[in-house]
Amino acid sequence: MSREALLAMALSAAAGGLLAQAAPAPRPAAPPGPAGTPAQGPAVQPQSAPGVPGAPGTLAQPDVQLPTDTTLPAPHTIGWMRVGQTRAGNLQDGDFRMGDGTWADVWYFEGAAGQHVVIDLKSSAFNAYLQLLDAAGNKIAEDTDGGGGRDARITFTLREAGRYQVVVNNETDDVKTGPYTLSLH
Repeated sequence: MSREALLAMALSAAAGGLLAQAAPAPRPAAPPGPAGTPAQGPAVQPQSAPGVPGAPGTLAQPDVQLPTDTTLPAPHTIGWMRVGQTRAGNLQDGDFRMGDGTWADVWYFEGAAGQHVVIDLKSSAFNAYLQLLDAAGNKIAEDTDGGGGRDARITFTLREAGRYQVVVNNETDDVKTGPYTLSLH
């Protein structure tokens, strides 16, 4: 089975596991992306966050971090980013488990049609593997070395407005943990 197929199965399973842990009202899991891409992850509808006009938020949803919260997301939490932000993260036990057994973090950001984005993933703890998924959960870009070295970089022009997902993982199927920084420009 290919690495991409394993990734798709893992994020689909992670979405199911996350939903089983969620409190009050269960939300339906998002459908997996096409073969070779990770699943979209938990189905979370952005809402307007208080004090952040027009910003997507996640009121009363403990599994998604507000875009204004710059603390490290806890394991199995989806973080929000804004263009111009650099966020710290940590691949660790309890994160979303990929089909190959590695850990992954998922980050959301709102994008506009025609917007040019650059996403940089840097870590001294592991060789970076980065994916960009569209609003439907389809993989639209990926990188493992940013043109050389351990870091990863995606440069992409968004085709439509919507919530995009950035998946942070390590390049090999060896389980790696450790801190990283993720920048969105």
